[in-house]
Amino acid sequence: MYKLIKLARLLRILKFGNKSNKLIKYMRAAFKIGSGFERLSLFMFASFLLFHIASCLWLIIGKFGEGE
Repeated sequence: MYKLIKLARLLRILKFGNKSNKLIKYMRAAFKIGSGFERLSLFMFASFLLFHIASCLWLIIGKFGEGE
């Protein structure tokens, strides 16, 4: 149940990230980030997040399998 709460909180943060266009525009201007690098960074972040969730699920499944 605790993991589900953490996941819901993470999803709320991601929704907030979509609304914060001012921050993204400031970051682009400050670091002169191109759209290609931005897409690559977003892809890498999404991939790492997906891998993290998959590994957490793998560990949970392993813990339930130990009891048998």
